[in-house]
Amino acid sequence: MKLKSYLLLLAGAAMAFASCSDDKYTGVQEPAAIGSDTAIAFSGLRGNQSRAIDGKAAADSLGSEFVVEGFKTISEGSTTSSQLVFNDYHVQYNGNAGSTDSNTKGWEYVALDDYATQSIKYWDFDASSYTFVAYSLGNNKANLTATAIDNTKLGQNEVAYTVTGTMENLSSFFVSKVVAMTTPTSTTISPVTLSFKRAHTNVVVGIYETVPGYSVVDINFYPVVSGEATPSTTNPYLISSGTNSFYGPSASVTAKVTYSAVTDEAEPVVVYDGTKDQSYLTCGAINTGNGIGTSSVEATFAKAVAVEPTVTATNSEVTAGDLTLRVSYTLKADDGDETIQVKDALAVIPSTYTKWEANHIYTYIFKITNATSNLYPITFDAVVDLDEDDYKETITTVTTNNEDSAGYSITTYQDGTNGQDEYYAGKAIDVTVMATGTGSVDYNNLTLYTATADPTTLITESNCINAYIAGPDSSRTTPETYSFNGVTLTESSLLETSGSIKAFTPSGEGYYVLIYDFSGETEAAIDNVTCKVVKVGAAPEEEEE
Repeated sequence: MKLKSYLLLLAGAAMAFASCSDDKYTGVQEPAAIGSDTAIAFSGLRGNQSRAIDGKAAADSLGSEFVVEGFKTISEGSTTSSQLVFNDYHVQYNGNAGSTDSNTKGWEYVALDDYATQSIKYWDFDASSYTFVAYSLGNNKANLTATAIDNTKLGQNEVAYTVTGTMENLSSFFVSKVVAMTTPTSTTISPVTLSFKRAHTNVVVGIYETVPGYSVVDINFYPVVSGEATPSTTNPYLISSGTNSFYGPSASVTAKVTYSAVTDEAEPVVVYDGTKDQSYLTCGAINTGNGIGTSSVEATFAKAVAVEPTVTATNSEVTAGDLTLRVSYTLKADDGDETIQVKDALAVIPSTYTKWEANHIYTYIFKITNATSNLYPITFDAVVDLDEDDYKETITTVTTNNEDSAGYSITTYQDGTNGQDEYYAGKAIDVTVMATGTGSVDYNNLTLYTATADPTTLITESNCINAYIAGPDSSRTTPETYSFNGVTLTESSLLETSGSIKAFTPSGEGYYVLIYDFSGETEAAIDNVTCKVVKVGAAPEEEEE
């Protein structure tokens, strides 16, 4: 079919929950229809952080609309000038691909109900180049206010446009990279690809339990590390080590968008202007109902939006600092009315794992388990999704010691884990100890063991702590081997204790156990030992290309 005009705008770049992410937004561009009068064509992808998608799926994320600014450069001798081609044009998805010359893939910009003055645009083959930028207000466009894109500010380190709304509504705001291209010839026409991405960070909190015979109900989350506070029975809080670090969901925020360059694929810089009124990140509701999930894939999740006003052209990453979870909950027996109250459990996520970038999802999963005979209640898995090839998962144990006493959590992390609480042999595992109370961290108190057990015995934090406590050497000066109720711990020399983060490289499959004993000169007891069990599987086979 010979088309006199051809314009397709397809958007790209987004976020999806769970296993992986992609902010590269690559995809296949379909060839343009070639004709003697060939119109400007746009193409692109809306990414799903693990793959790129187009068509209706892209439109759903972008609220079926985006706004594009495009200009051409005319060169005559030594003189160059710019002319606007698309001046804040709205492009809307109707799914009727091929219904008009300006709609070949379901995206239309001519004769729209609210934008009737928009007209079809054709390539000017005498122009030397074209430049395009775009944004989308997504599914909250009715609650967001955007200024017109100022074409003269593009590439000038000045604010080109702003978008204002509540932090919650800004969760649907997308920005595009620059598309700067040499004007094609009539025989080399191909669609212009605009690549969109979210202008903020998504943080997801999940919680599940693995306590045999019990369900977890009546969860209370606190917005402060210590002291009295009104708890929420639904909303988790990630409490910053600093103060006034986050915007509340209903806070009015203005996103200021600057392009420091108009070269191809130049990234926009988004700076947020508003009052940061909370020292904690407020997540959405977690509904415990009759109990929370019982596996990591069935965890009950809530999502928050996190932005920082300190992102610059040279620093696309912000650090939220150490983040604390303070939680109390009730364990209810499945076979009756018996309940166990667990109060003031604390977890500290090291700042190493709270470095956030826009257009990424960071998922922290908390697991409640019977970690000791006293129901040392909670360990937490922090899954950090960066991109398709850089899956990150940290797993942190948490003690019930409150902020007024010594308590410690152990975080472990290995690059490239599979997201199923399993580590691989032959690759380094980083270890970080964080104080949850009044104590200070001394890595001389941290020891690594290998663990074995009788066929009928589980290797859990509870059983390993009991073996350690029952060990033959009460002074803990030269621990070697400890055994109790079918579990045996053997000290390992693999732990490297130099540097700010400790590490060990497991030589093979099996269980490794980290013991942090903060008993000092006294005999070790359950209340002053923190334990982390690390399950190591065989190294994954390399995928064939």
